[in-house]
Amino acid sequence: MSAAMEPRIQYAKTSDGVSIAYATLGEGRPIVFSPRVFGDIHLYTNVDYRPPYIGPLVERGWRVIFYDGRGTGSSQRDATGGDLNRRILDLEAVVEAVGSDRFALCGVASGGPAAIVYSVQRPERVSHLVLSSTRSLTAPSISNRYRRCASREICATSQRTNGSSTR
Repeated sequence: MSAAMEPRIQYAKTSDGVSIAYATLGEGRPIVFSPRVFGDIHLYTNVDYRPPYIGPLVERGWRVIFYDGRGTGSSQRDATGGDLNRRILDLEAVVEAVGSDRFALCGVASGGPAAIVYSVQRPERVSHLVLSSTRSLTAPSISNRYRRCASREICATSQRTNGSSTR
């Protein structure tokens, strides 16, 4: 296994003082995975338990960035409150720590809502939004507002990038 495939757990500090555990694999274009509700960074550091898409992403030139949210896994365990705003603080701390100005953002399962909201709040930083097996948010009025805003921003970004209509 190459050194690029042996991540080292590091820590980022959120704006409200919480230590967030993160690791990276590979080099190249960054893709950040918003965490699920439980910490699984140790699984990602073990090749036998790593999700099957991680290796191919690294081989194709991606820098895969993953982290444990506050109060889970290797992040600060006594930090309470995993509400959406705090989950976004965790994401912001990690992307600042790894020095990524622009990155692809992937929200899988319960990591999706934070990825959606962050991409709406900071569209200049998110090059691609990838969602899998997730939902927007639980409150219908908030969910619809962010869904509409995210759709408009994704369409506008696609038109600016491609010079054509969305696909």
